[in-house]
Amino acid sequence: MRDPRNYFVNPYDNPDISFAEMAAFGTDHIGKLGNQNTASNGAWSARLAATTTAMAAYGATIGDEMVQTDIRKANKKAKNDMRDALPLALEEKIANWVRAAFGKDSQQLIKVVGSGTTELRNLTDDFVSEYLGKVITGLTPLIGNGVDQERLDDATALKAQWDEIYAASEQSTADKRLSEEERRAAKASLARVMFETLLLVAQANMGNPDVLSNFFTPSLAGGPALSGGSSNPGGGGGGGDSSPSSEEDSETSSLSTSFSTSSLTSSFSSEPSSSLTSSFSYPSSSSYPSSSYPSSSSFP
Repeated sequence: MRDPRNYFVNPYDNPDISFAEMAAFGTDHIGKLGNQNTASNGAWSARLAATTTAMAAYGATIGDEMVQTDIRKANKKAKNDMRDALPLALEEKIANWVRAAFGKDSQQLIKVVGSGTTELRNLTDDFVSEYLGKVITGLTPLIGNGVDQERLDDATALKAQWDEIYAASEQSTADKRLSEEERRAAKASLARVMFETLLLVAQANMGNPDVLSNFFTPSLAGGPALSGGSSNPGGGGGGGDSSPSSEEDSETSSLSTSFSTSSLTSSFSSEPSSSLTSSFSYPSSSSYPSSSYPSSSSFP
């Protein structure tokens, strides 16, 4: 006897299924479900609406994640560029003037730049702002006493510029993390919606597992290849399985081409469900053989 508990486990909610595979798998499923819906005179409209809504939400998170990645790269480059330029800027705009006024070994110079710009090069990003703050503190009492106001203005401007660029870099990293969390949540929601449909297909076709290929292509998400599907009305939708997707999850940019969310809504006429995980409707039994779709009388 097979372990009955296995039928309670959602096969689509699996971390081994990459984001790209889920996109390809879900898009293929929507196409097949649309075929079944047409052949059954709208029997699968509710499931098609829920799945399309879930797929659109999943697609949006992929786009958001891609945007956040690009923003993070740009902000990180800006931070690294300024970090590389800071020691020279500090030397030319401030240290040279203090050195000229008080000498290279003077206490005034040490109070402004410490042991020199090498110290700044060795600091982690978290302590750069603190270092620049010490420069301003050491420079302030020297203004009008050998050093002019412009040097203090330069030091203040450098710190303000660094603080802004560093904060933007840190925020984009946090935003990217949030975007990844949202994408994982949307992936789980899509998996749940498709699992609900799988349970309905199984209940309507007990003893006839071949019909699965009319609704799903498991190989697109790392599952087994399936043979041809049922010949019942509404049981078409493409027949056998296709080869697994070759997309790599690490190539985030390829996800945007896996499906077009704007085209998903064109395959049905009903309004998408407002909740992805709420109780779902069962297809109508009118004008369709009871062996090929879920009968509403068979559910509690």
